[in-house]
Amino acid sequence: MTTLFERPLAEPATHAFVVGVGDYPHREPDWGGLPDLTNVPNIPSAADSAKFMCDWLLQNQDRLSAKLGSLEVLISDPAGAGDRYAWTPGKPVDRASAENVMEAGKDWLARLRGKPGDVALFYCCGHGAAHSAQPVLFLEDLNSSDDNPWVHLNLGNLAQSLRRETSIRCAFLFSDACGEFIPNFEISNPIEARFFRDPRLFGSPRDKVLLLCAAPEKLLAYEGEANPGDNVRFGRFTQTLLKGLDGSSARLRGNQWTVYPSELINDLKNLRRIFYGHWSDLPFEPSPVLTQNEIYPIIDLVAPELPVLIMTDPEEAMASFNLHVSERNDRAPPWIASKPDLSTAAWRTTVKAGMTPLYALAIADTDAPFYSSCFLPIQPIFDQRVSVR
Repeated sequence: MTTLFERPLAEPATHAFVVGVGDYPHREPDWGGLPDLTNVPNIPSAADSAKFMCDWLLQNQDRLSAKLGSLEVLISDPAGAGDRYAWTPGKPVDRASAENVMEAGKDWLARLRGKPGDVALFYCCGHGAAHSAQPVLFLEDLNSSDDNPWVHLNLGNLAQSLRRETSIRCAFLFSDACGEFIPNFEISNPIEARFFRDPRLFGSPRDKVLLLCAAPEKLLAYEGEANPGDNVRFGRFTQTLLKGLDGSSARLRGNQWTVYPSELINDLKNLRRIFYGHWSDLPFEPSPVLTQNEIYPIIDLVAPELPVLIMTDPEEAMASFNLHVSERNDRAPPWIASKPDLSTAAWRTTVKAGMTPLYALAIADTDAPFYSSCFLPIQPIFDQRVSVR
């Protein structure tokens, strides 16, 4: 298996398991295959999304609320697939086959059971679906054999099993996969790639597990470019998730800037609108399957950048005013940020988080009075209005 990172930590640690399935090589297997599975396309962006997540975890290893203790990775990467994310893992990475997932998963769970209070983090990207309303991820072996063509990892069962793991403090599970409804898969009796205990047989559940998926049942997840014209693509859910975890979904709790799951869930659609307006062509419907009933922060930050969306009231006046953000309730510069044009669209900008009040200013080109509204940058602000009436 591929352990990209491991270090001993005396305090509770995060143990991460990343699975990316971009290569589905069994479209035309020797045994004939299922008609539903003979044209399953490869998804290079799924492999690249998993690499992107690995880099993010390594870059933020000491900012996670429980520092990163280990990173287990499996990626099925299609060859010769155009513009790709540049990645140098330092060692060969094993593929996301059912056998490898079960072996790596057992290693992951063994680490989580080694010390009370550790945190589980699981991420996956690839083709997915729903089976009995549970989200699943299809693995590389899909359509490889006639005795079990629907090779998959049942994410719902994994999450339910982790709810019963008494040694772990909490778990964060993120799936960038479709929730597609496939009738023949639904009526089949597929064998899942299980490395965890049967959740029906062990322990009492505790609501300490987050399972957040890119799409609910019967909807699809999509890839996209970070900026218009970019050639490398990642999962749209993955990009928005990491934008939130990088600080765009941060709040001040005590003296610490941090990101909590419940607030992250509520922010995702707004973050998509602010940072990825060019994705408005397709649905973006992140779906929480399981949530936590206690406060477990994911990552701690230092003075993050917070998104702010500013509009005039009434909205029809947007094109008549220059908009600015200032540390002073004064029309004179310097300003922290300025709207680049007089368009009618809402102004999307970012400001440094802090406890000092800031002012959204609306200033006409004439000598008419300026207008302002005050806000405190201690969380994302998705509807800051400046009354110009």
